[in-house]
This record gives sequence, structure tokens and C-alpha cells, in this order.
Amino acid sequence: MSVTYPLGFRAGGIQAGLRTTPGLDLALIVNDGPADVVAGVFTTNRVCAAPVQWSRHATADHKARAVIVNAAVANACTGIDGFADCDITFSRVDSDACMSTNDTVVAMASGASGISLTGDELTDALTELCAILARQLVADAEGSHHDVKVTVTGAISTEAAVAVAREVTRSNLVKTAIAGNDPNWGRILAAIGCVPENVAPFDPDQVDVSINDIQICKAGGIGEDRNLVDMRPREVHIDIELHAGDAEAAVWTNDLTHQYVEENSAYTS
Repeated sequence: MSVTYPLGFRAGGIQAGLRTTPGLDLALIVNDGPADVVAGVFTTNRVCAAPVQWSRHATADHKARAVIVNAAVANACTGIDGFADCDITFSRVDSDACMSTNDTVVAMASGASGISLTGDELTDALTELCAILARQLVADAEGSHHDVKVTVTGAISTEAAVAVAREVTRSNLVKTAIAGNDPNWGRILAAIGCVPENVAPFDPDQVDVSINDIQICKAGGIGEDRNLVDMRPREVHIDIELHAGDAEAAVWTNDLTHQYVEENSAYTS
């Protein structure tokens, strides 16, 4: 679906030479109205880039007619010059698993369709859209071979489920195992065990882990034959049952490959 699917918007992209490889890297999205409503959600990293600080100020009145987005250049830690450049570039990028200095989400409404939505309808639609965009970001991660969904069920709270899922998605040992098509449930359990008990209490001897629907860990021990797990598909699902409550949550990540290391060690910024 194009970004111009909603009525009242125009968009264009060019190759401005920001990337080291060929591809579009600069986009302009224009709101032709009649409304000019905008809202933004920005990174919570305290070392945020000048474009983010500028954009927070620019969207404070919830009005905007255009957004310029660039890829491959963070424009962070640029000092006073960064604020001056923001007046011209309005650059934005999204980064990977580390908290970005630039993470930004901007929603705009033109009013051209004449359609009015209830608050619940808008919330549901935006939530679905953001989930799709988040998965696309994972799929576009540098050098990645797998898109990984970690789902935690049976937690005492949603916050606990998220904490466990994030610990797994941030484990380099888990991510490298996935890159090697290795269904290493021991590394997953080790990551789960890093979550403080006061954050997510559970009994390690009750935890079940499934990878792509094969339960290779049952009650904290060996489950089905790990050789049954097919990790060749792009998408990998890791399901963790804590048996501690009724809450659940899912977090998406990607694997950690040789290509990722090569891409991020081959240049300086």
C-alpha cells in the first residue's frame, strides 16, 4: 500500500547519494489538506539528534504540511550546526536494536476524504499500521537473514511478558544461533533467566519453549527432537510459556549475522 493511499497526500523519493549503495534515500511527503493535523512520537534517548529536537518543537502545535525523511544518515551529535541544518533538511532515520538517537513516528491527517472515525477505530487502525511498519523495519535490518517473533505467554503481567521477550530478543547468543539455523533452546532459557525475579517471577522448571511450533523445551528440560525444527524460512517464531499467569506479549527482532558485523565495522561515522 502506497503512502499516498489516503486522500490528500503526495509523495516522492530520490537517490540523493546518502547511502553507500544504490537506492532511494530521500523522501518528501506533502499534505495538500484541507486539514494539516500532525502528531509525533520520538525517541526517549537523551542523546537525541537535532532533527528530533527540532521536530518536537515543530509539531508542538499539531500542524504540518510536509515531512522530509532521509535514510542512512542519523545527523546526531552535530552540535549547533545540527540545528541550523535542520531548518533545511528535516532529516529522519530509524536504527536497529540499540536505542536510536533518531527514532521518530509522525502521523498526518489531510481531511480530504471527509471520513470521520471514532477514537477506537483510529486507535485500532494506527495500532495495526504501526505493527506492520515495525515488522518491515525488522525485515530491513542490516545483513539479517531471519525475522524473529518472540511471544511470551503465561506471565504475571504484560510488563513481565515484555521484559522476558526483550531479554531474549537482545541476546547476542540467541540471535547468532538463529543466524546459524540452530534451535538452541538453552540460550533462550539463559536469556529468560537474566530477567530479575521481581520483574517477571516464574519457575524455571515449568518453562516451555517452542520454535516454529516444535516444543523443544518442556518443563525446563528436553522436549521434542530439535532436528524437527526447520529454521530455513525467513520468519522464525519463538514461543515461551512461563506458566506463571495469564498475560502475554510479543516482540520482533532479527538475527545477528556476519553481514551485520561487516556492514557496521566497514565504515565510521
